[in-house]
Amino acid sequence: MHDDSCKVELPRRRKQEKPIPSVYPVLDTDLARDNVGVLLLVPGESFDGVRDQVEDEGVMALAKPLTRQTLEMGLHMITALRGKLLQMDRRNRALQEKMTDIRTINRAKWLLIEQLRMTESEAHYYIERQAMDTRLSRREVAENIIRSYDQ
Repeated sequence: MHDDSCKVELPRRRKQEKPIPSVYPVLDTDLARDNVGVLLLVPGESFDGVRDQVEDEGVMALAKPLTRQTLEMGLHMITALRGKLLQMDRRNRALQEKMTDIRTINRAKWLLIEQLRMTESEAHYYIERQAMDTRLSRREVAENIIRSYDQ
């Protein structure tokens, strides 16, 4: 038994309107790439083609007509996926920052090894000691060393 009381009323397409041949240019607004969940409601007869065009851009398509429950599930899925993507993005940025720190510190160590004839462990200890003594991060100390010796 099918219950029509749960259906969401959506405006019907007028007969003189032509379907959009390609929805890709319409979605070229970077919305899906800017941490915004995009849910596209598509007439059932063009669903497969439209879905294939937009899914690689992070856009979720749902076929019309749809029930209120299906729409709510789609919105919940987009919200959950957006939260997960934001969490992964934060983690990715933190890891990239850490990698930049390591690269900068290693570059400073090699400058100390070349310029002051330190061993790798002496250079490492020097950077850590400077960071503690000056209350700067190891990266800031490394950047100062790079500015001093890399001219």
